[in-house]
Parts: sequence; structure tokens; C-alpha cells
Amino acid sequence: MSSPERREWAKAFESELTSLINNKTLEEVVLPPGAKVVSTKWVCKTKRDADGNFLKHKARLVGRGFTQRYGIDYDETYAPVGRMTSMRIFFVEAVVHGLLIWQMDAETAFLNPDMDRVLYISFPEGWEQQDPKAAELLVRKGLYDFKQSARLWWLDVVAKLSALDFTHSDADWGMFVRIEPEGSRTIVFVYVDDFLIAGKTQQIIDSVPNGLKASYKMTDIGAVSSVLGVKIEKLDHGYALSQGHYIDTVLERFGMTDCRPESTPIAVGTKLVPEGVLLEGDDI
Repeated sequence: MSSPERREWAKAFESELTSLINNKTLEEVVLPPGAKVVSTKWVCKTKRDADGNFLKHKARLVGRGFTQRYGIDYDETYAPVGRMTSMRIFFVEAVVHGLLIWQMDAETAFLNPDMDRVLYISFPEGWEQQDPKAAELLVRKGLYDFKQSARLWWLDVVAKLSALDFTHSDADWGMFVRIEPEGSRTIVFVYVDDFLIAGKTQQIIDSVPNGLKASYKMTDIGAVSSVLGVKIEKLDHGYALSQGHYIDTVLERFGMTDCRPESTPIAVGTKLVPEGVLLEGDDI
């Protein structure tokens, strides 16, 4: 690698390989006669927050899922994720019911659930072979970009949250709710490996990651400030959500950074709710 950041990228590769080993995702095996091998590749990405600030270098070993055969290497693939509209409702619910919000993410999420098919991959670059007789690697757990990996992860998350007495919303299967003994609601919004947790007290909130940490390696991000490219600002009366950096990125992509700004169009005669007046009622 000739990048000036090659040392940082090397650490990212090493971290991913360590996760594959610790999770027992791959097992060195002798390839059975006639078995098909799915090729893999490394994918690198620089993660940034909603303002475009650098967060970390991320490397993933991904399978070339397009070479998988339907009905043989995979079956069902659909995996729900929380919708952006539901995320906004999540914040409204938190404000209306006076809930605290905490943010977490699951590290190497897809490497946790068991694989549902017998799949083999070749040794990836950087892998230190232990068994000299082994020719390939058996995929024991989910691996990124395999057709079924996202669904396996989602099913695993549903099972783990169900064990914590959560049920998913019928309107959005990325939103989970639990009724506490005193009657308050604890809400979890899930978008792949990003988790937003809203609860009446910090103790109630902590019960969720404490339960998930028994199965996953979770990172506590803390009070939410940025999620899914959306900047979150805590106000006295609620939350402000903005995507300024995303807008700048889109304008730059289409060569419109010097375009003339225009006020947000709105129908003439529309009556706006005065700032500071929140939604009324117990339910949304």
C-alpha cells in the first residue's frame, strides 16, 4: 500500500483480522471435493461524522456475494432497517415523554451470527495460516457482502432484544419498544449496527447495552450528537436535526457550490406552530 496513511490502514486491517479470529468467523479446513470457493476482497473506508470530521480508518473483509448461487449458497436475504422517518419519530417520542437518549454501535456486527449455509473462501491477504494441510477457510459466521449476512444479523438482533423483553413495531421493524414496570417506555432504534436507546432513566438505558454486551462487542458513544450523517443538537425544549455537511457534499458533487440560495418553499398562508410549543398528547 502506497498511501501516506498506510500505517493507519495496516492497523485497520489487523483489527479486522483480529475480530475474525476472536469471533471464530473462519476455520481453516481441507476443501471437500467439488466444493465451491467464494472469493473475497478488502474494502477500505474513512469514517466521518455529520460535520465531515475524521473518525477512524475502517477495513472490512467482504465476500463477493454476486458469485453465490440462489437456493444453494443462500435463500432469504431481506433485512429490515429503521427508516429515517422513524428516527425522527424516535426523537419526538423522547421529547414528548421526557426520555434520555444514548447512542451505541455494535463492532463487526455481521461477524456475530452463525452462517446458515456451508460456504468456503480462500485465504485473504494478511491471514497467517496455522494448519499447513488446510487449503481454504470455512465460513462459520456471517461475513460482510454475503447475500444472507444482513438478514442473519437482523434475526440475531431481534432474538437478543426479544430476550430483553422488547418487541418490534409493526410499522417499522427497526424500532423496538419495551414497557417498564412503572409504565414508562424504553425505545430502541436500530439501523444495521447503529443503536439509539431512549429511556426514562440512565439505569433503564444501561440495562439494554448490558444485555447486548453479553453477545456483542458494543461501543458506548454516549449522548447522541451525530447518527447516520445527521447532526443532532440538544436544545432546552427538544432536539435539532440537520444535514448541512450532506447538503454541501451533494452541491459539490453536482457542481452547484456557487448556486444562488433560495428560501425553503412553503405554501402561502401556511400557519406555523410557534417555536417552543411541543406536540400534545400521550401518543404519537
